Amino acid sequence: MQDFVLRIADLVRDQWLSNPVFQYALLVALGLPMLVLILTEIHTRMRAGGHPLAGALGLVRSLLLPAIALHLFVGKISGLPADHWLVRLCETAAWLSGLYVVLSLINDLLFSAANEASWRSRVPSLFRDLIRAGVVTIGAAIVYSQVWGQSLEGAVTALGVGSIVIGLALQEPLGNIVSGLMLMFERPIKLGDFVSIDDNTGYVVEINWRSVHVQTPVNGVRVIPNSQLYKGSFNNLSRPSRMRTELIELGFSYDDPPNRVKEMLLDLLANTPGVLKDPAPVVRTFNYADFAIIYRVIFSVATSEELPAVRDAFMSKIWYAIRRYGITIPFPTATEIQVEQRVLAEASAIRPLESLAELPAFKTLLDAPADEQLEAGLQQRSFGRGEVIAREGQRIDGLHVVVRGTAVLTVRNHEGQSLEIARVGRGEYFGEGSVLAELPSEVTVTAGDDLELVVVTPSAMFRLMGRTPTLSRQLGNLMETRRKTVIAARQLKAGI
Repeated sequence: MQDFVLRIADLVRDQWLSNPVFQYALLVALGLPMLVLILTEIHTRMRAGGHPLAGALGLVRSLLLPAIALHLFVGKISGLPADHWLVRLCETAAWLSGLYVVLSLINDLLFSAANEASWRSRVPSLFRDLIRAGVVTIGAAIVYSQVWGQSLEGAVTALGVGSIVIGLALQEPLGNIVSGLMLMFERPIKLGDFVSIDDNTGYVVEINWRSVHVQTPVNGVRVIPNSQLYKGSFNNLSRPSRMRTELIELGFSYDDPPNRVKEMLLDLLANTPGVLKDPAPVVRTFNYADFAIIYRVIFSVATSEELPAVRDAFMSKIWYAIRRYGITIPFPTATEIQVEQRVLAEASAIRPLESLAELPAFKTLLDAPADEQLEAGLQQRSFGRGEVIAREGQRIDGLHVVVRGTAVLTVRNHEGQSLEIARVGRGEYFGEGSVLAELPSEVTVTAGDDLELVVVTPSAMFRLMGRTPTLSRQLGNLMETRRKTVIAARQLKAGI
């Protein structure tokens, strides 16, 4: 019995184990299931841990190994000749599966697991497509030459002839592709840049073979062909830095001294949120035009995205400021109608005395005899919502009476917090401390909305108090009440 077993073992060793067909069959029958089990266990653990190579390993288990097993079965076990079409087809399928796994591996290693701050996350999709195209081209050349036994020289010659026809038919798409390649190597833009292309402004969200996609501020996507970018010009607002400098030209009357105009504009810039102090804003006298002196206003903001809002805030404040300062923006008018314009201007001129007399507390002024000195001491000023009229610690020049709108009075405690203590409406006033005691303001005054004020100078105020004796007592009571309110607010919020 022992001799029989030994004889069978020798037969298996001599006839089967030395037979390549048996070896391949044993590999497919035993090796494939074992590899699948091992890879399944590894893949499960990698996927649970979020490993970036889990996807590529799953493709090896589910796609590459079955394709290789099928090729071994058809090409080595079934006995078909190596040049049979079915054998070559299975071998081609195995190569294609391997190419697909390699492409997935490259994507997982280089791009999918890339940190958002790394260079790999900023690589354009066009460059990724080039890598894929290169790998596919190399794989196709290997399959064409090694599997199907064809000459690469002949394929290259045929491809050269065919490329002429294809190039003529696809001239414009190919032009976009070549332009995309040039843009990729030159890298004038990248993903996330804020650009302006033919009046289209927004963020670059995609760069592909044919075009660049720009997300506009209205949440639309503008698709711009690569050839248009390569041949034309555009602005990359994210380089060399995100800071932007704006230049605005404004015209003011020849009757207004340039230094006074510059002072007004610089004050507006200093109180416009978003305008950078470094570099400091600049106002220059630029030109003497036909109807106005032209000034150039230059200021900077931190990013291009902030520029529209900051520009809007500054331009809106100019309207209130020119009324407040008595500065004129002239209209281009002909000489023969200047008299009529002057008449219209006088008819529409603001009369501070009349505005003050409309208020119940000052109505007695309307019945008083004409007083040119009193009227000369009144000024009407306009402020836009959010503008600062006076700051804490500064001197307020005269009594400010609210004709229209609301003024907000705030004070800062020892912790630097801004606390609102009062709102001053129509017929009410502030600045009483500067009139009675020449004291600096204890509060910061801001326009709660569009605000019209009549400012009574100290000299005019003394004439007014002489005409109305009770007014000084009212001002004194108001000053004392507000002083106590300021002290109480500071102590309460400071935790004293």
